[in-house]
This record gives sequence, C-alpha cells and structure tokens, in this order.
Amino acid sequence: MKTTTSKKGKRITEKRYDISVKAYNDFTSRIRSVLATDKIACEQVLQLLEASVGHGDKTINIDDCSIKAQIAFSMIKLEIEKAIKRSKTARERAGRKKATATAEAATATPPLTMPEKEKTEQDNAAKNLTSPSPEVEATPEVEAAPESTPYLSRRERRKRSWREFRLRKKAAKKEIREQREKQMQQ
Repeated sequence: MKTTTSKKGKRITEKRYDISVKAYNDFTSRIRSVLATDKIACEQVLQLLEASVGHGDKTINIDDCSIKAQIAFSMIKLEIEKAIKRSKTARERAGRKKATATAEAATATPPLTMPEKEKTEQDNAAKNLTSPSPEVEATPEVEAAPESTPYLSRRERRKRSWREFRLRKKAAKKEIREQREKQMQQ
C-alpha cells in the first residue's frame, strides 16, 4: 500500500487501485476532458471507474447512469480491464523478483573483485595453460563444477559483451594483418 510520511513521522495511507497511478490518471483526465460539459455524467463515470478498479466508496449500477455515462464507460471498459491485468502481472513479477533477490542476498556472499588488467592477465595465462600444445597428448580432463557467477546489471552485461566484441574484432584485425605480412614476405 502506498504511504506518505507526515512531518510527525506518522504514516498516512493513500488510495490504492488495481491499476497503476499513471493509468488511473490517464483515464480520469480522458473522462474529464470528454464529459467536461456534463458534470453529472462525468461524476457517474468516475464513480464507475473507481468501482471497477477496486476502490469504490460508493457503488453505482451502470443501469442507473445517464446514457452519456453508460456510453463513455463502456468505451473505456476494455482498456480498464487490460490495465488491471497488466498491473496484476507486473505486481506478481515484482513480488517474485523481490523474493528471489532477498533469498539470493541472504545466501550469497559478495564476490571479490580485482582490477581489469589483472583479470585479463590471469585469463590470458589460464588460456595459455589450458590450451594443449600439439606435442602433448590429450589427457582426459575432470569437469569442474560450475562456479556461481555474480549477478550483473544490464549495463554491466552490455559493457562486458561490447568489451569482448572489441577484443575479438581487434584480434581478427591483428590476424589479418599478420597474414598479409606473411604473404608480402613470400
């Protein structure tokens, strides 16, 4: 439930709807702009809207409303239902994400980080050690247990993928340059 804090530190609860605040504000502004000339119909449609989104202090039957109010509400009823469904799935998704994040935070230990230069030097050294030379026979390797990788934000994942892309591109250009030099020497 959305809350605000007053100066004394007490919490005051606000209205909570089955749809987002943005969608609710959009619907109310559309209703008010269309029915600006008919104040009674506007009030009736707003009451129908509040009743349909789960916060109706006064329940109102659509048959008791004016024809203008019935038409206006029936035109936006499908959009209201879509907004309710969208908000419900978003809240469920946020709840699942929050639950998994708290569970992972409780069980995970923060990984140690090292500077990028040291990482690349260690990765290069590891590649050199793990790549078999042609003279050495292939020996069966024991599969290592997969390490738990730390969660990276979208920005960090993109940064990493671009860095890998640039390194591959640089290596490919270097390979082409070396091939050209070999051809020129022959």
